[in-house]
Formats: sequence, C-alpha cells, structure tokens
Amino acid sequence: MDSNSIWNVLVVDDNELVRSSLELIIDAEVDLNVCATVSNGVEALEWIARQKPDIVLLDMQMPEMDGLECIARIRELDADLPILILTTFDEKEYIINGLASGANGYLLKGMEFEKLIQSIHDVLKRQFVLPAQIAAKLSQYLLEPLQSTKTPSAAVASMQFPPNMFTKKEQEILLLLNARLPNREIAAQLGISDGTLRNHLTNIFEKLEVSNRHDAVRALQPFIPPSP
Repeated sequence: MDSNSIWNVLVVDDNELVRSSLELIIDAEVDLNVCATVSNGVEALEWIARQKPDIVLLDMQMPEMDGLECIARIRELDADLPILILTTFDEKEYIINGLASGANGYLLKGMEFEKLIQSIHDVLKRQFVLPAQIAAKLSQYLLEPLQSTKTPSAAVASMQFPPNMFTKKEQEILLLLNARLPNREIAAQLGISDGTLRNHLTNIFEKLEVSNRHDAVRALQPFIPPSP
C-alpha cells in the first residue's frame, strides 16, 4: 500500500490500559497507524512540535494539562489539525467547551470499536462527528442561553464591565461567550463573519490577559452580577 494512504494517529490519554487498547484497535486497520501514545497534554504538544500527526485522539481529564487547554494550545500551533475528543465525561459544559475550543468531534468511551474507527475516518475526511447522545445534550444546553440572549443590548447593560474596557460589540460577544455558545452561533447571532469574530476574540483575550475561551469565561465572572 502507498505510504501516503496511511494516517498517523496520536493517542492522548492518562490511562495506560486505554492507550494500549486503542493502539491495538487502531493499528488493526490497514490505513491507520498509532504513531505515538502519550499520557497528558504537555507530552502531546511536545510530540506534535516534533512530528505532526494526521489526527489527535484526545481525553479530557488528564494530569499536568487537561484536554481543553491542550486543544487551545494545539490550535495555536495548527488551526487545521483534526482533533477528536474521546472521554468518559458527558456533562454539557465539557461538550460545549471542548467543541468551542476547536475539537472536530466528541465521542464517549465504551462505544463500539467499529463506530470509533468510522468516526476517526470521518474526521480525517474533514467531517464533524457528534453522536446522537452528545447532540441531544448539546441542543438541550443551548436552548436556554439562546432564549435568554435574544435581546443582547439589555443583557449587556446588566454586566458590570470597567468603563471603556470593551467596545459595545465586544460586550455583546462576551455575553454570548459567557452563555457557552460556540463561535459559529455567536457570529450568526451578531451578523458577523467567523473571521471578524476571531479578530474580536483576539482583542478580548488580550484585554482579559487570557489565551482561550475557557479562561476568558472564568475571567468574566467578577463582571457578572449575581442572580436575584
């Protein structure tokens, strides 16, 4: 087989048994090869800096550097490297933050081997992977924020930002960012392009002195009035 048809997979998981099992399953495919297995995000970034894989299979909870931070750091190195989350955590906040950080799909451990392999192939084809169980949780999570942000100007007025720290547009973005909406939804609601949104986010991150959405949301909390 032509070597160009072999896809290199980097497995990132802190459980040695999981890493070994995934390596056996993936290497059994004629067009897939586990190029390395590492136990945390720090090791993953070091490996990617040396030799870029074709896809990263990434756990969420790991020591030293978790999945969310790892995704953000990978995106600083490579905006297009396919990242497929594989985790035991199906909480809505994990899902929305993982996808908003730039993952290309979100899978749960314990799924059938055939579906896992198909998902890897789908992401390699630049498809977005979201099983029905995860999609349902995502839809449920987005419903309330979408309803509560139909009048962003009024909601922005209640957020206690320091004077002149953010422009009006940045404040509207921050409101939707705090609602955990993905970039695509934020851009659609505000009627701006994805590129324009990314430029605004870059400015926002600089002002908040953070490097990713996850840290930005945490930095916003002092500006948000408590619920009545």
